[in-house]
Amino acid sequence: MLGWNLATPLQNMTSITIQNLNPDLTLKLQQRAERNGRSLAEEAEIILALALTVEPVLTPLGERIHQRFQAVGGWELGDIERPQIPDPPIFAPDQ
Repeated sequence: MLGWNLATPLQNMTSITIQNLNPDLTLKLQQRAERNGRSLAEEAEIILALALTVEPVLTPLGERIHQRFQAVGGWELGDIERPQIPDPPIFAPDQ
């Protein structure tokens, strides 16, 4: 349960208008607000507050893969033997 006190109005609150909002999003927002016993504006404010207070953790892909395999004992690739790369052919001009 989040510690939101919706009964206390904040001072200097700003109003926003969202134009051309997808009707499906509007319906989902209304349904969510009804489920939670809040107004449409209160629900939108809580969603915005949650989205803007939780910063995503941007871990590089390689690090995430390493962490996932480390949990099951890691994974080390052995050396791969490769044949020596041959010299490129030398083309002589026609004589």
